Amino acid sequence: ITTISDQLLKQSSISVENWIRGELSGAIRRAVDSAVLSGNGGSITGILSTAGVTDVTFAGGPTRAKLIEMQTAINNSNADVEKMCWLTNPDIVGILRELRADAGSGQFVMSEKDMLLGYKLIMSTLVPTNIATDKNAIVFGNFDHCVIAQWGGVDLGVDPYTLMANAQIRIIANSYWDSEVIHAKSFSKGDDVVG
Repeated sequence: ITTISDQLLKQSSISVENWIRGELSGAIRRAVDSAVLSGNGGSITGILSTAGVTDVTFAGGPTRAKLIEMQTAINNSNADVEKMCWLTNPDIVGILRELRADAGSGQFVMSEKDMLLGYKLIMSTLVPTNIATDKNAIVFGNFDHCVIAQWGGVDLGVDPYTLMANAQIRIIANSYWDSEVIHAKSFSKGDDVVG
């Protein structure tokens, strides 16, 4: 839901309308991505709460050994495929960029091209940073094994009446989504990573 002024619509060009549509679309995308990862408190469980996803205990900052443990857990479940990738937040990415592979080689676990231990790393501010106060999440897996479904497109409603006394118009976007992890062993997570 967003509220805009009647005056804005009367004084502006079509570009404002397109901007409002873009903002609503972005809000829907962020809500879906957040629910797929962390659940929505209702029908969507989310990858981080799905039973069977391997949970690796970090109990501190990210280390090369713990990251390899996440990969190994998936390999041991015969779920390793070429489409694997990492997902975490900017706080953890900052730490990973400085994490050395070992004491003497001068190599880092994360390359300049955002590859982490040979797999693509995706950074998102939607990955939780406040699990149990200061704990962060990192996920490794085949995201093709998480199905996202949507029905009926997006319904847009324009309500010029509710806030008419304030010369404001409400725009409401409704859309219907669901998500399910179809192979839990294709994912491993660390949800206690100190960042």
